[in-house]
Amino acid sequence: MKRVLLIGVLFGLLASLASAAEPRMNLTPSYPFPNEHLQCRYLDFQPGNVLEFFWYHNNRLIERKVIDKPSTLFTQITVPLDKVQCQINALDPATLERNFAVGSKTVTVGQFPCNDGKDNDDDNLIDLQDPGCSARNDKTESQADVAELLAAFCSENPDNLQCLKLGLTDLSSLCQQHPENHLCLNQEALNLATSFCPENLEDPLCAGNNNIVRMCTQEPNDLACLFLAFTVINCRQGSCLELSENDKVLFCGLKQYYFCQAAEVQVNPGHIGEPCFEGSCFEGVCNQQEICMEAEINFNPGFVGNPCFEGACFEGVCSAEGQCEAAPLVEEEPVVALPANRPEPEAHQNVSSKAGPLPQIKPEQRESIPLPPAPEPSVVIKIPSVCGNAVCEELESKMCPQDCETKIASNGKYISFLAALVIIVGGGVGYGAYKLIKKKKKGHS
Repeated sequence: MKRVLLIGVLFGLLASLASAAEPRMNLTPSYPFPNEHLQCRYLDFQPGNVLEFFWYHNNRLIERKVIDKPSTLFTQITVPLDKVQCQINALDPATLERNFAVGSKTVTVGQFPCNDGKDNDDDNLIDLQDPGCSARNDKTESQADVAELLAAFCSENPDNLQCLKLGLTDLSSLCQQHPENHLCLNQEALNLATSFCPENLEDPLCAGNNNIVRMCTQEPNDLACLFLAFTVINCRQGSCLELSENDKVLFCGLKQYYFCQAAEVQVNPGHIGEPCFEGSCFEGVCNQQEICMEAEINFNPGFVGNPCFEGACFEGVCSAEGQCEAAPLVEEEPVVALPANRPEPEAHQNVSSKAGPLPQIKPEQRESIPLPPAPEPSVVIKIPSVCGNAVCEELESKMCPQDCETKIASNGKYISFLAALVIIVGGGVGYGAYKLIKKKKKGHS
């Protein structure tokens, strides 16, 4: 009994280890066509994770990328039977050292007749263009029974509109509310929805069917089955009418479908390829269709919102974390306007604003205020007079009378000379006048 229990425990541990070892990544598509781009994605990606991607082509390393995004693309040229491998490692964001290996997956290009890029049955139709191919991994392009074809298609494409039990009326309702949705690009479906469905609301093509494959087994010529077969043929060109998780959320906003609860659980808003979360994304940017898309890197060091350039910024200031931030605004002191009727200060007042107002003196205190002392008289230094220099200065008439007398005597000589000169000239003029008058009298007599 104990041995049986021990074996059961061991099998349980092996099962848990096998589930834990399953890599949380995918490499799509699983059955690629030649030259088809492949996507490698880490399913447990969180914002801030740093991943290391390795791409191998036929066991030869083609590319290594270290990015902070959940996925990357392989765009090399491939041919049938090429092997492409993607390996993912999680790195420490701070040191970029390897934390752990996420996993590795390999796909083979064009290994089946329905994904090898060739016309294998000579009907001028290649791979999924051929009605004989219902899936990429079909082993023949030969025409198959319609029911078998549709069953294989719904197995490979379970999120197709008709495989999800929806009809063209549901598609028309979605496109009226969200005309930008990618499902609304299928003009053939919308033309049937507007021309046929208004008068045939209960038709399986318009209303949908709970089991389209079983119905088409019994009635292969029904219009709904023919339209599904048409979708199978055109699926290679991208007109598969497949619903994404975001599309399911939009449908559930119009009507309650059986997948609505599952869609709410599966949807992961705010992440790449998922609906935006309240108009924004945790990773990437929110586009016009409100889907989170990978954002282009805009690295502009030295400007606000970017790392500093050699420890400085062309705009803003460099923070301690090495990021350019907007410079803080300096608040200016407000200017207080003076009232218009403010009295002008008197001319004799010269009081500093820091000294405060002058003290008020009462009339009875004025007599007791001592007066300031009188200024001392200024001393005038008199230069003593010099006697004998013939210059009559102030007070020299008493101290040096000879200087003043000489000046007066000198002035008297000049006066006497001038007086004598005036007398002589005046006498000559008078004598001349006398002679002239006397001569005229003689002439009259």
